[in-house]
Amino acid sequence: MVHLTPTHGPGDITFQNQTAELTCTNAVAKGDAVLLNLASGGYTSCTKSVSANTTPPLLIGVALETVAAGAIGSIGLKGVFDCNCAANMDAGASGGVGTVTGQLAAISTNPTADGSAYLKMVAVPLENTATAGDLTSCLFDGINGFAAQNN
Repeated sequence: MVHLTPTHGPGDITFQNQTAELTCTNAVAKGDAVLLNLASGGYTSCTKSVSANTTPPLLIGVALETVAAGAIGSIGLKGVFDCNCAANMDAGASGGVGTVTGQLAAISTNPTADGSAYLKMVAVPLENTATAGDLTSCLFDGINGFAAQNN
């Protein structure tokens, strides 16, 4: 099991980053959201995210560097990372995989606002996003998420 582990006291909390080296099936840019692929009993590759309606077993990561298609890259799983964000990802928002490929976006926490979609909250921006596609510092948890709803 993976846990966010504080490395400082409550006055200035930072979190230990947890990463993995995975083969990227698509080319990804630093900060892109990726979906981890399950194959042969493990997660050894990832694909650039493409959908806001991900299913419960889906694990999400953040590309920590630009990686060519088919190459191995460093992927953030938990911690504080620079994330490719939609313009609505402002400090404190609830973030999930957006409808723009590779981008995180603010998601509703109102169960009636999203119909029957399954949403996994994986990011909390630590600053405002000025323009769509900006790299925004986010507290990220692509393994467990911070909250999830199945309406």
